Amino acid sequence: MSETICEVAHGSPEYWATVDLRDSILRMPLGLLFSAEELEAEKDYHHLVC
Repeated sequence: MSETICEVAHGSPEYWATVDLRDSILRMPLGLLFSAEELEAEKDYHHLVC
């Protein structure tokens, strides 16, 4: 199996897909929700997906 790793831009459709995935798998089970401030702060992060 071959994987591809790439960077996605903050605010892009790919970014929002990763937010949905992170939210449903990592945060919701813990009773956590993203705030608008948290997501805005991510604009300075590198978002890598595989």
